[in-house]
Amino acid sequence: MLGKLQQRIPSRFLRNFLLVGMAQGMALLLNAWLLHLLSNCWLGVENFGAYMIARRLVSTVAALALLGLDVSVARYVAYAPSKARSYLGIGLVLIAGSAGLTLLAALAGAGTFSVLLFGSPGYEQLLLATAIFTAGYLLYVVVYGYWQGRQQMEVASSSQVIYVLIPLILGFLFFKSEGSRDVADLARFLYLSGALVTIVSLLFLLAATPRLVWDWQALGELVHYGVPRMPSGFLLMVTFSLPVFLGSALISLDAAAFLGIGLSIFHLLEPAATPLTLVLLPKVSELTGSNQREILDRLSETTISFALHLATCVSLLSPGLAREIVVLWFGRDYVSAAPIAMVNLVGAGFYMAYVVLRGLLDAVSVKPVVTYLTFASALVTLLTGFGLAAWGMIGLAWSLALGMMVLGVGALYGVMRLTGVKPRHERWEVWVSLALMGALVSLADWGCGQLFFWASLAGKMGIRLIGMVAIGSLFWRLKVPWFEELRSRILPRRVVTE
Repeated sequence: MLGKLQQRIPSRFLRNFLLVGMAQGMALLLNAWLLHLLSNCWLGVENFGAYMIARRLVSTVAALALLGLDVSVARYVAYAPSKARSYLGIGLVLIAGSAGLTLLAALAGAGTFSVLLFGSPGYEQLLLATAIFTAGYLLYVVVYGYWQGRQQMEVASSSQVIYVLIPLILGFLFFKSEGSRDVADLARFLYLSGALVTIVSLLFLLAATPRLVWDWQALGELVHYGVPRMPSGFLLMVTFSLPVFLGSALISLDAAAFLGIGLSIFHLLEPAATPLTLVLLPKVSELTGSNQREILDRLSETTISFALHLATCVSLLSPGLAREIVVLWFGRDYVSAAPIAMVNLVGAGFYMAYVVLRGLLDAVSVKPVVTYLTFASALVTLLTGFGLAAWGMIGLAWSLALGMMVLGVGALYGVMRLTGVKPRHERWEVWVSLALMGALVSLADWGCGQLFFWASLAGKMGIRLIGMVAIGSLFWRLKVPWFEELRSRILPRRVVTE
């Protein structure tokens, strides 16, 4: 299969993008299936709640314990390929220390953390199992980062799919018998999952043949680059949580629930932009390290152009689908959340532009620009949230949309400032056409909204399909940078093998 893909698409960059996209899609579907089985078939409500707390604990602890190595290893392996195995070896030493501290904290404070997190002292084994799984996850992330930096995304993507498959397969084996489950069963499930994740990650690690040659410069580079980026993920999580917390404190718990439903829009759309940033990080790092300025400028301009058009299309075309998305995703009982989802979809375009440009920001500069941007986004969301809370849930939704606008516009400005590249080949015809299409789609949405649900959905999707075909034809005729680059890498008349 990989051979045929390579023959059909000679460009390694585009081939890696497709591989990562397929892996991300599979991981999303497999994870959704796992959660469905755990919540509806394998665990009761109480034990599933404990499992979700354990998952959030893994994410929270890993954000700190990784020391930014999820980005720094990939960046420096691509930036300086001759030292790739040294960066991996030092990364493994750092992650071993973090995993050891995590396990010690779980052993020493299991009783205390059990009461704090679960409200009962009977969850010590579950906490220890969560620590074991966290250690395996830390190893998996660093090994994935190495293969990402080497731009061998067929290996990295394989490790991701296997990582998601492990708990799913174990669940079928472990919970196949009927009967009630208790916390001890859940703890054993996490113990086994963590052990298998560690073993599989070690197998992928052996293929990399890591070499531990202590290099103080390499250590300093990984720490200096990675540690200042640690707060960015936490700050982004805070930004998304602020409307829910403010809604609960200033309005009601029902408002918090509806705001939480609206927030799921971002998690629904983010996987569409993540594959590009995962491929851009090592590619741009490689070009930066080898000082291939011409190719770097061309790729930067192409990415900026794509991010601009993506943000515009999502913010203009998706809000009209808010009601249909909420009903399909959550059911008709939550249709009252549609206005909130509509506002979130306006901000989602800017957020997706940030996700796309994040790989460029992390690759071209050691400065933790993403940390500055996420801090500014959180601050704007917090301040405008207090100011707009008087307008109820819609006001809080707009506070998050404004925070996302700061994030997207700031990322665009940061990339242009750091690379010195501006979208010089933008055409006014494109922006006029996008504005006209947005107006026509809004008018068609109003008409379709008078129909019953499925007719409305079919009509809205149909008008968007026609509009996107028309815009694609215009992009083709005007040779829009990112569209022309994509065309040249797919059509066989021009072969690109970089």
